[in-house]
Amino acid sequence: MRFAFFIFSLFFSTLVFAKTAYIKIQTWKTKEGTPVYFVETNTVPIIDVSTVFHAGSAFDAQNYGLAALTNLFIGEQSKNLTSTQIAEKISSAGMLFDANVDRDKALVHFRSLSEKKYFDASMAVYTEILSNLSISPETFERVKSQAINNIKSEQEDPTNLATDAFFSTLYGDAPYGHPSSGTINSVNALTLGQVNQFYLDYYCAKNAIIVIVGNTNSLGAKLIAEQISTSLPLGKLMSQPPEKENITSNKNIFIDHAGSENTIIIGQLGVARKNKQLIPLKVGNTILGDMSMSSLLMQTLRNKNGLVYSVTSNLYALKSRGPFFIMLQTKSAQTKEALDLAKNELLQFAENGPTEEQLDTSKKYLVGSFPFSYATNSNILANVITIAFFDLPLNYMDTYQNKIKSVTLAQIHQNFKKLIKPEKLITVTVGTK
Repeated sequence: MRFAFFIFSLFFSTLVFAKTAYIKIQTWKTKEGTPVYFVETNTVPIIDVSTVFHAGSAFDAQNYGLAALTNLFIGEQSKNLTSTQIAEKISSAGMLFDANVDRDKALVHFRSLSEKKYFDASMAVYTEILSNLSISPETFERVKSQAINNIKSEQEDPTNLATDAFFSTLYGDAPYGHPSSGTINSVNALTLGQVNQFYLDYYCAKNAIIVIVGNTNSLGAKLIAEQISTSLPLGKLMSQPPEKENITSNKNIFIDHAGSENTIIIGQLGVARKNKQLIPLKVGNTILGDMSMSSLLMQTLRNKNGLVYSVTSNLYALKSRGPFFIMLQTKSAQTKEALDLAKNELLQFAENGPTEEQLDTSKKYLVGSFPFSYATNSNILANVITIAFFDLPLNYMDTYQNKIKSVTLAQIHQNFKKLIKPEKLITVTVGTK
C-alpha cells in the first residue's frame, strides 16, 4: 500500500510566494559522491526530501514493468518493519510519503514538519524503508496482483490505449517504447528475484540525486543528505539506454474501443530536455496547442467548427528525445474532419510560423504564469528535481522569463519547420468507425 498521512493540513497547503523569481539553489556532493540540491524556504515549517534515481522504465530492458513494480515495494516492507509497522510509524511521525516512476527516473519522497521530534522520526522511517527493502513472497504476490489489476483498469481508458499505442509505434523496442507500468503479460512474468536485483542495482548512492527544499539551513541539509547517502549501498551510476528512431514513414493505427467519442493522437519524435532550441519550441507549442482556449488548434477545432471539447499539443521532453504530439477527442462521425483540420493546422504552423500578435500573447501567458512554478514547496521541489536530473544550469529559473521574452518569430519558424516531418507522422485512433 501507499501511505499519505497529513498533519496540520493548513501548513501543507499554504502558498510560499517568493518575492522574486530568484530561487537560490545550493549544491554539493556527499562523501559517497551523491549530488545534492538544496533550497532553503522558511515561510512554513516543513521540509521536503526527494531521492531521485536513474531507474525509470527506460531501464526495464525486456522486463517491461520491472522499474515500476520495484518502486511499488518501497514503503511496503523493510528488513526491520512490517507493512503495518511502517504505516503506524508514518502516521505517528505525521509525515507524507510517496514513491513513483516515469520513463526516465524513480523518485522516493517524504514531507515532514521541520520541528526536530517530527523530522527525526520521519527521517528514521524514510531511511529504513528506502535502504532496507525486504519483500516476503506473500507481499510480492499481493503487490504484483495489484499492479496487474491497475494495468487492466488503465486499459479501459481510451487515452491510455492511444498513448501506449503511440509510444509503441514511435519507439518500437527502444527503451521508451513500452508502458511504464508494463503489460499484463510482462508484469505477470516478473519474479521476486528480478525485483530484488533491480533494487540492488539501481537504488544506490552513486545512482541517486538528493533534493531538499524547506525550513532548514545548509548544515541541516548536509546532515540529511549524508544520512540518506550513507544508508544506501554505494553502487554505480547507470548510463541512459541508447535511443533509436523507429519511424521511417507515416503510420495509421486504429484500435476498436466502444465509447461516446474517439480519441486521436497525431505525433512524431520531439526533442530531448537539454536541446538548446527547447525554449523557442515551447513558445511555439504554446501558440499551437498549449494555451487553453487561445491556442490555434482550439480556435480552429472547437471555436470555429465545434468538433472537440478539448485539443492540446504536447512537447514531452525527456532525457533522450521525447515525443511531440497532438491529442483530441471527437465524435466518431467527425473523426476525419477533426483529424484533417488538426494536421492542416500543424503543417501550416510548421510552414509559416506564428504572427507577431500570437507570439506576444504566448510570451505574456508563459511569463505571467511562471510565478506559479515557485508558489509552493511542492512547486519548487518539482523544478529543482528537473534542474538536477536533467543537469540544467542552476540559474535556469532565474533566466527563464528573459529567455521566453527573447524568442523571435524566426526562431519558432525555423525550429518547427526543422522538427515537423509530415512524412513521419503517426496517427492513432481509439474508438469506433
